[in-house]
Amino acid sequence: MERYFRELKRGSTKMIILSLLERKEMYGYQISKEVRKISGDYFRVPEGALYTALHSLEKEEYIEGRWEERDGRQRKYYFITKRGRNLLKKAKKEWELFIDRLSPFLKPGEILSKKFSFEKLF
Repeated sequence: MERYFRELKRGSTKMIILSLLERKEMYGYQISKEVRKISGDYFRVPEGALYTALHSLEKEEYIEGRWEERDGRQRKYYFITKRGRNLLKKAKKEWELFIDRLSPFLKPGEILSKKFSFEKLF
């Protein structure tokens, strides 16, 4: 079961990155720190996994990066593109639907609420 939870977290990495970049542009280490801070250390994205996800998102044109010097340091800052915002919007809707449909299985009493019916499950 531990493997399942690790995979669930790992599968959330790109959505987390897009959500952060929707707020403001950031560089890699800054993203890593924010993920840990906001999640109360629940999510920890190893450096290799972070940059793999960033490069993948950049290649798919969901984010863009540009090198800038700030405070005397050269860093690559990433920002979300319009395409990335559209993907994030769809991902949020899908996540809400997923939670909505999973909830009856986790809390069986809810299946009889106005929101759920047996017909919707099959």
